[in-house]
Amino acid sequence: MKGRKVLYGVTGSIAAYKACDAVFELRKAGAEVRVVMTRGARRLVTPDTFRALSGQPVHWRLWNAPESPSMPHLALVEGIDLFVVAPATANFLARMALGLASDLLSSLALSVRVPTIVAPAMNTQMLEHPATQLHLRTLRERGVKVLESGEGVLACGVEGKGKMAGVMVLLQEIGALLGKRSKAES
Repeated sequence: MKGRKVLYGVTGSIAAYKACDAVFELRKAGAEVRVVMTRGARRLVTPDTFRALSGQPVHWRLWNAPESPSMPHLALVEGIDLFVVAPATANFLARMALGLASDLLSSLALSVRVPTIVAPAMNTQMLEHPATQLHLRTLRERGVKVLESGEGVLACGVEGKGKMAGVMVLLQEIGALLGKRSKAES
């Protein structure tokens, strides 16, 4: 992963804390990690946490932010090798599948032209809803790597499927996609 550039999106799932470990491990492996957060994610983990872990400015505003380039939805995707959104909420997955660009992260999802990974994290009922399943199928058909959600006790206290894939699983998938990209570039 050394020298690779990863654009890492964090959405407003309680699993946002797992993104801290993922960003730290990616940086430790030599990747440059650019973090973009949704409003919901910023309620759960502060941008300062990701700034410290990534060593990079953290972005969340679509326009006129002092920490962002003038058109961040275009500038942030320049030169990246991989786009990751982990955790990915049902709301974000729907916007991504439908091509809605209502914030910086969803605008970036429309701008990227590199391999993409999403790691859904939500309540079992939300995950199993026909609309969410349709959005996940749509994303898979477009070539997005959708990591399977795990089972266990969820933040709401219910036991079921919906936990974000583990950080090590996520890192293995990132490594595999970056490895394929390296071979294709050679």
